[in-house]
Amino acid sequence: MRAALLALLGRRSKSAVEPEPPASALGLEVLRRTQPLHRWLYRRLRWAVLPMFLLATLVFAFCFSVGMSLVITSGMRAMGSDTVKAVELITGQCSQTVGAYFGTLRALAEFQRLQWQRALETPRIPDEDELAAYTYIHYDDLNVTLFNSLERANHSHTCFCNPNVSEEEIEEYTWRTGGLDPMLQDMISALPTIRLIYFSGSNSFVRTYPFLPDECHGYTDWSGVDWFATADEINDPTRSIVYTDLYQDPYTHEWMISCLAPVYRHISQGGEYLDGVIGIDTITNSIISTVSAVQVPWNGYLMLVSRSGLVVGISDYAASDWGMGTNGTTDNATVDITQRGDRVSKAINDALQSGEKQGTKSCGNSLISWYSMDVALTMVLVLPEQPLHKFRQTALEVSLPTGLGALLLLSLGVAGIVLWLWLQVRNITNGITTPLGAVERALRHVGRGDFQTSEDELPHSPIRELCNTTHVVMEISEQLKTTIDRISSMKNASEVFVPKNFIDLLSKPDLTQLSLNDCCTWPVMSVLFVDIRGFVALTEHMDLRSMFEFLNYYLGKLVPVITKNNGFVDKYIGDGMMALFPRSPEDCARATLSIFDAVAQYNTTRGSFPAISIGVGVATGPVLIGTVGVAKRLDVTVLGDVVNISSRLEALTRGFNCNALISGTCVGRCPPSIRRLTRYVGGIFLKGKGDVTQVYEMVAADDPQGETKLANAEALALAISRFAARDLQGCLDKVRHMAAAEDPVAQVYEKRCLQFLTGGVPKSMADGDLYIVCDDKTSI
Repeated sequence: MRAALLALLGRRSKSAVEPEPPASALGLEVLRRTQPLHRWLYRRLRWAVLPMFLLATLVFAFCFSVGMSLVITSGMRAMGSDTVKAVELITGQCSQTVGAYFGTLRALAEFQRLQWQRALETPRIPDEDELAAYTYIHYDDLNVTLFNSLERANHSHTCFCNPNVSEEEIEEYTWRTGGLDPMLQDMISALPTIRLIYFSGSNSFVRTYPFLPDECHGYTDWSGVDWFATADEINDPTRSIVYTDLYQDPYTHEWMISCLAPVYRHISQGGEYLDGVIGIDTITNSIISTVSAVQVPWNGYLMLVSRSGLVVGISDYAASDWGMGTNGTTDNATVDITQRGDRVSKAINDALQSGEKQGTKSCGNSLISWYSMDVALTMVLVLPEQPLHKFRQTALEVSLPTGLGALLLLSLGVAGIVLWLWLQVRNITNGITTPLGAVERALRHVGRGDFQTSEDELPHSPIRELCNTTHVVMEISEQLKTTIDRISSMKNASEVFVPKNFIDLLSKPDLTQLSLNDCCTWPVMSVLFVDIRGFVALTEHMDLRSMFEFLNYYLGKLVPVITKNNGFVDKYIGDGMMALFPRSPEDCARATLSIFDAVAQYNTTRGSFPAISIGVGVATGPVLIGTVGVAKRLDVTVLGDVVNISSRLEALTRGFNCNALISGTCVGRCPPSIRRLTRYVGGIFLKGKGDVTQVYEMVAADDPQGETKLANAEALALAISRFAARDLQGCLDKVRHMAAAEDPVAQVYEKRCLQFLTGGVPKSMADGDLYIVCDDKTSI
């Protein structure tokens, strides 16, 4: 037996070499206190073989006894299950019988809709006898005008409508639909349950068949239903056949349902409109009587419930319990289940509100099964639970003695064995789960980034493999902490030199995924160049450290402004800087205004550093973003005309003696609030470009001439347009007073006009509009 247990537990031979933990992790004292797992388990389970054999014998006896009782009781339970299925079958069959009638009614309504649609679209001229048969009768007290066939046999139909409708419109509808009377008479003769067929038009015209007697002139108030609204485009967008809820005729006290079908008329201009609604009123008393006569076994009964919760039909032998008469009549008007407080009524109401078409549920001492039909009716079968309870009671009487006897036999034999096994299992599980739980907690800490688990927090297990595991966890934790700290430092350092925005624009997860020739096209990118004016003169007497401190202090004011406006710095070029705005040109324009505010703040708080002035150039257009260099030395940059244009515009701020020049492509994409702060400088031909660049000056808030420049913006634009149109004298007349006021742009155009008037226009501009030529980076 000992050999079998050792083989079962996977004991290794003495010649097998057991892995030893690292000498640095375990001392000799720890090794002496541990033993392999298979030996530790064997010493605790070797005396459990005989009790386990006895336990297996008792379990077999118990299972045999219980199995015999289950065989006996399964038949009784199957009978109860079959009873529930029979209840659902009865409900479904009764509902199908009622539904077949309403299916016929739906087909008739569809047929009527086609016939009335053809009749309404086809003009018809009545004969002389038919014309003589109609007369007008006014019922002022009912506020309607009745137009009926008093001379025709049995007063076959009635037409009435709102008094505001003209007699010509009444006659048009009456003559067109008059030919349908024979068909309507045949339909009512074939189905005696049809009480009335009517047409309700969109202009309030109503035609009924058969004729309504005088006491029924208020027919439109019978059901409380707006026929036209029930089947219009809003309540019935699918144009299907719909049914009203069950209602009681106030004159005959019969229960009725209206089947409604919308009628659409085609118009000559194309399309169609809802002309009216065909309605068929059917009497449901025969259906109610059929439900009342159904005999349900086991003292059950059938009920017919309307959409609003009214009980309109019930088995005769249960009618008195619900305060109803036989054949569906009621002693007190109607029975509303929503107003009753008993369990059956609440269960039926819950079933109606659930929206389920069919189902079965238990409530108190009753079992209900329901089936909702397409019409506004639900068939409900209520069955007392005494028969089902009897089946359950019989099954319990058979299975209880057998089960109790088997349970007692098993309990007496197992009690002692279970107690002993529980103590052994408890010791085994504690010996394994306690150190494993500590290892799991340590690993969870490591997963969350907490690498501070000490060796004292890990319990020392008598099992050698678990003891080794605790120390391996410590080593892994230390190595992971070192590796992650290193990776984090490298990532942070890489984002300092390569903006993360570049990695996002190239759709790369991180810097390690970048490779040579990675590139993408960005359709609208705004590029901003900024440079300090006279940087060499400002720093010629500074030492190297002071120069870098001055430059970094200045950049510390500007870079946050760029970042705040959704931009980022591409590169630093000496005392200059190139920034990119991939989201919107408006961001770049607002950043330009904020940069001048930041420079003003710098000049206020500069301390020992020199005061500065800057020039800004901005251009917007498509760029190519990608990696350049070689495999061992890469850089990410942008290429495109806008980069060259923005750099040239920044340099031209010296020639125009202004703070910021912006290309027309950028200004055109900015909102009016930004464009109001710019003025047109003109078309400028940049050397190396094949076409003229439209340039605007952005006026900073701290510009001492800012208000004057913006006030003269319109006059300056007019002068520039005359310059472009070769009206040099007209341009000169416009700019002289602005140039005299020391407007630098006006002075440029004054100088150029005088130059062209005295020396002539250059041959390169012999044709077309005149423009400013930029020969190098700064001169004009």
